[in-house]
Amino acid sequence: MSTNIEIKKAFKEVNNQLKKQNKINKDLFNEIEEVKADIDKIKKEIKKIKKQNKKKKLKGYVLPFELNLRRHPYKTPSNVIKRLKQGEEVEVLKDIGSWYKVKAGKDEGYVYKNYLKIEVAEN
Repeated sequence: MSTNIEIKKAFKEVNNQLKKQNKINKDLFNEIEEVKADIDKIKKEIKKIKKQNKKKKLKGYVLPFELNLRRHPYKTPSNVIKRLKQGEEVEVLKDIGSWYKVKAGKDEGYVYKNYLKIEVAEN
């Protein structure tokens, strides 16, 4: 008889623990859903900002004493179109990893992005 009572008590305790865990799981699920909704809002805002920024033109200024304007975004001596002087302004056309495609005067080419100071151009 006492074994039956002990089993019932144990069953009741396990059942109570499961109910508590179920409530915790529901609360966590609701919190996760709220976070997902917040993330979706943030993603939409980022997309909106990126779209606005694409409309803005960027200009860059050469930082070192001289900077090679290259035909392709990799470093080889025969790849150099011309040397840009410190402070020279270029129009940034495209961001390509570690490089920018730029327009310097009539020439278009690539410069290593660490060597340009970037600003938003006045439209």
